[in-house]
Amino acid sequence: MTKTKKLLDKPTADKLEKIHSQLESYFDIPREIYTGTHVTNMVIIRNIGCYVSLELEKISQDFVAQSFKRDRTTIYHMLSGVS
Repeated sequence: MTKTKKLLDKPTADKLEKIHSQLESYFDIPREIYTGTHVTNMVIIRNIGCYVSLELEKISQDFVAQSFKRDRTTIYHMLSGVS
């Protein structure tokens, strides 16, 4: 069985893009750094972005995971650590 990525609709993609641009602006770092796989000191930035996406904007975990280049279960674990 193969996994297929869900396609983002325009409003959801716009919300995620706005969240990413706010994180980039506030913390003054590019998206590639805090979504990268080998940068552990950016955890708090990813956690904030995921929390805002999931809890405040009500975007699905699959879309948030895809946006932050993480697995859905990682996003779930991230949320449990923040809230």
